[in-house]
Amino acid sequence: MTTSSKSDSAQRNKRPKNSGQRQAGGAQRRRARPGDDTGVSPVLARAETAVQKGPLKPANRARFQVAALLLREERARVKMDATLTDSERANEQKRLDGLAGILAKTAARDTSLLSMLGESAPITPAAKALRRDL
Repeated sequence: MTTSSKSDSAQRNKRPKNSGQRQAGGAQRRRARPGDDTGVSPVLARAETAVQKGPLKPANRARFQVAALLLREERARVKMDATLTDSERANEQKRLDGLAGILAKTAARDTSLLSMLGESAPITPAAKALRRDL
C-alpha cells in the first residue's frame, strides 16, 4: 500500500471530532427549560395533544378541566401579586391570554369540553384528584 492509500483509508474511517458531544448537546437543546414542567403549561399541552388524537377518555377530560382551573388560579394570583411590576404583570397576563387561547381552540375541537370552562362548572372527582397530585 502506498502512503496516499493509507491516508485515504484513515480519513474514511476517521470520525469527526467531538461527534458524541455534538449529539449530546443537540439533545440538551431539545429539553424543556427548567420550570416548564410545572404549572398549567404541561397539563394544557397533554390535554391539547389528547384532543387532537381523537375522542377523549375521562382522564384527559379531567386533565383539560385541571388546566382550566390552574389557568384561572394563576390569572387571579397575577392580578393580586403586589411584588410584580406593571410590565411583569402585563407580560404574565399576555402569557396567560395565550394559554387561554390554546384552551379555547382545544375546546372548539371537542365542543363537549366547553361546559368545563365555565367558573360554575362542577369539578369532577378525577379532576380534584389530579389537581391535588400537581
